[in-house]
Amino acid sequence: MMKKRKYTPFQIFCMAITLFYIVFTRLIVKTDDGHFLGIMSEKGFNLPDWLRMRYETISGRVVCEFLTMSFLKTDLTVWKICAALMWIAVVYFIMKLLRSFSEKGNDGIAVCIPFLTFIGCLNPAAFWFSGSLTYLFPFGCMVITLIPTVFDLMKIEYRRIPWLILSAVSALVACSQEQSAALTLGFYAVVLIALIAAKRIKAYHFISLPFCIFQTYVLFSSPGMSGRMEAEAGGFKRFEELGVFGKILCGLSNYYAFGFMMSAAVFAFFIIAVILKIKSLYSAKTMPILLAVFSALSLIGGNAMSLAFCGAVPDKAFEKMFALGKFNAVGIAVIIVCTLTLLLIAASLIMIALRDKKTGLSALTCYTAGVCSAVVLGFSPSIYASGQRVFFFAEMLTLISAAILLTASVDSRGKRITESAAKIISAVMLLLNCLSWFFMEIPIMG
Repeated sequence: MMKKRKYTPFQIFCMAITLFYIVFTRLIVKTDDGHFLGIMSEKGFNLPDWLRMRYETISGRVVCEFLTMSFLKTDLTVWKICAALMWIAVVYFIMKLLRSFSEKGNDGIAVCIPFLTFIGCLNPAAFWFSGSLTYLFPFGCMVITLIPTVFDLMKIEYRRIPWLILSAVSALVACSQEQSAALTLGFYAVVLIALIAAKRIKAYHFISLPFCIFQTYVLFSSPGMSGRMEAEAGGFKRFEELGVFGKILCGLSNYYAFGFMMSAAVFAFFIIAVILKIKSLYSAKTMPILLAVFSALSLIGGNAMSLAFCGAVPDKAFEKMFALGKFNAVGIAVIIVCTLTLLLIAASLIMIALRDKKTGLSALTCYTAGVCSAVVLGFSPSIYASGQRVFFFAEMLTLISAAILLTASVDSRGKRITESAAKIISAVMLLLNCLSWFFMEIPIMG
């Protein structure tokens, strides 16, 4: 009698994500997918000339746009397989990383992360064609670029030569988008410093760095980027009046809207992970209670006050304040409460680092990088133009931080309930996305 084969969570994920892309995803022509498809269909279209024009007048994202047009030229199945492989690489990285915090790891949570991202969205940007090439692909390639350095720092076994080659090649894609470029170089610098401090630095750790620096220079020095910034400033007339502090507040408020109030499940999952880890290290209940209270005020109170007093969802309420100059006491109060919550989160992660250095610093680094990738959008006049998709990096890093904290926490009833809830929610979101791709043409909050 044949034994029933048991599949690992990673194998199930690989099959599920591949099936999802091949069967359910498609071009959404009412989004940027249709825009790029229309350009490529024009008579006399020449890819090198078009990329040169884009570089000189619109954007330095040459690699992203080259991949976009190249995939459009082929059968869409090629993109679907590559997108699935990007997610598989990301989940592989997270699984290996979590095993450095616990011998058993936490594969069940690692495979849930892609489906917890943008949980309030139907057809989120990470899954549709042009959105994936601006967010998923750079993030996945950032992870691949960092694997040799991060795995050596965390003492994780891996096949060095293949990953070093993939790391160098991936660096060109990782640094082809502004947020991803800043995150890749930032993480690279932090990990290199940590390797030097640990006296484990090797020459091969620097192999991908020149590729990162070169592509980042190409991206940020493009004439098109400065030209586009000037053009977009016309749609945000108060942008230049804000000053540095005003732009930081603008970026913070937009992060609070999407990161705290509108990504309720992700925010709650992260806060619960922080509280569980603190409770496993400290007997005092003051910080967990304060964090729970202020998080609830930010999430529930922020949404309620925005709707009741401003007549709009949080991001639109803040947009009125900063873009139109319509400041009000309610909006300012919400920003203050959310800022106090953010400070409590930072203090909690520092407290964790004082008792569990590896876990605390890892979670703090991921979360801080995610917040910075969102807040820096305040320095762009197009901050209110892209919706939730620009928070993909912030949400992914928040989820990774939460996964690290949860994995490193002692086994408890609260931990088991949290993990079970995450698995159920991710399964439901996968099902909803499968259905939405069949019946919806326009993404919701994508």
